[in-house]
Amino acid sequence: MFRKIGLSTLIDLGELEGDYRAFHLRTDARQSILSFAVALISALGMLRVDAILYKDQPDVLAWLVVFRGGFVLLTLAFIAAILQTKKVRTFDRLVFGWILLTILVMTLSNFTRPPNYLTTAFDIIFPFAIYILSPLKLIYNAALALGFSAGTLYVDHVFKTGVDPFALSAATAAQLILHLLGLGSALEIQTYRRMSFRAYIHEKDAREAAAYLANIDPLTQSLTRRQFFNMSNSEFLRFARYRRPLSILVIDADHFKRINDTYGHHAGDVVLKSLSLVILEQKRAQDTFGRL
Repeated sequence: MFRKIGLSTLIDLGELEGDYRAFHLRTDARQSILSFAVALISALGMLRVDAILYKDQPDVLAWLVVFRGGFVLLTLAFIAAILQTKKVRTFDRLVFGWILLTILVMTLSNFTRPPNYLTTAFDIIFPFAIYILSPLKLIYNAALALGFSAGTLYVDHVFKTGVDPFALSAATAAQLILHLLGLGSALEIQTYRRMSFRAYIHEKDAREAAAYLANIDPLTQSLTRRQFFNMSNSEFLRFARYRRPLSILVIDADHFKRINDTYGHHAGDVVLKSLSLVILEQKRAQDTFGRL
C-alpha cells in the first residue's frame, strides 16, 4: 500500500527535471528572497528579546548584536548573489548554504539562552519553513530540517537545566509531529508543481503538434498553400526592404492529369509523394518548400 501511495505521490520528471527547475528558477528566487527577508526581520526582532534577557549583561548583549548583525550582512550578500544568478545549480548551492548558515546561527543562539529557556516556537517554525519554502530537492530539505531538529533537541536535553520535564517532552513531541506534517506538505507541494509542469509541457507539445499539422500538407510533408504564401509574403517584404536576392522556383509534374486518369488518384498521390521526397532531400535548410 505504501509503495502504491509513493508511486502516485512522488513524480519523477526524468529528463524534464532540469527544464522544470529552469522554468521555475525566477519564481523560486523571488520566493527565497522573500524568505530571507522574513528571516532578517526575525533576526532584528530577536534583538529586543536579547535586550530583555541580557539587560544586566552588556558584554553578552553587545556580542549578540555583533553576532546577529553579521548574520544580517551575510544574508544580504546571499540575496545579492541570488539576484545575479542565472543557473539552477548555483542557485541551489546558495540556498543550501544560507540554510546551513541559519541552522548554525540558530543553534549557537540556543547556547546563549538561559538554561531554563526553551525556544520552542522558532525550533518548530524554521524546519517546517524549510519543508514548505525551500526549492531544493525533498531529500536535501529533509536532511537540513532533521539536522536542525537534532541539534536543537541535543541542546535542550543536554545543556538545558531547570526545564519542566513536561515542557521538554512536549517540545520533543512537537518536533516529531512537525517533521511528519512538513514532509507530507512538501510531498504535496512538490508533486503538484511537477504535475502542473508536466501538464504544461504536454499542452505545449499538443499545441505545437496542432500548429505543425495545420501548416504541413499531410501528403507531401511540405507547407500548405496558406502557410507558404504567408512565409512568401514575409520574405518578399524583407527583400523589398533590404534589397537582398530573392529566388522563386516553381516545379510542375508533367502530364500529371494523365497519370490520375490512367492509374487513378492513388497512383497520383504516390507520384506527388515521391517528387516531394526528392525535393526535401535535395533542398537546403534555408529553402522554403510549399505545395501550391
